[in-house]
Amino acid sequence: VNLFESGSMLLYLAEKTGKFIPTDPVQRVECINWLMWQMGSAPYLGQFGHFYKYYAPKRKLSYPIERYTMEAKRIVDVLDKQLA
Repeated sequence: VNLFESGSMLLYLAEKTGKFIPTDPVQRVECINWLMWQMGSAPYLGQFGHFYKYYAPKRKLSYPIERYTMEAKRIVDVLDKQLA
């Protein structure tokens, strides 16, 4: 088996071991939804950090900071509402 994305690796291990993921179909889908959410949101948080710390301040660019700040806040808000 060739695995190259963190999500597929985690899913593979969960299915292979029978651990880390619910067997109930509804709970299973919700678990996979959050795995996919993490895979999709992590790059935005990384881009926010990159532009905030390294790229934009040196070039006096506000758009990347505003864009990724807004997206990072949205992503964290989704997680915050889920954990509340």
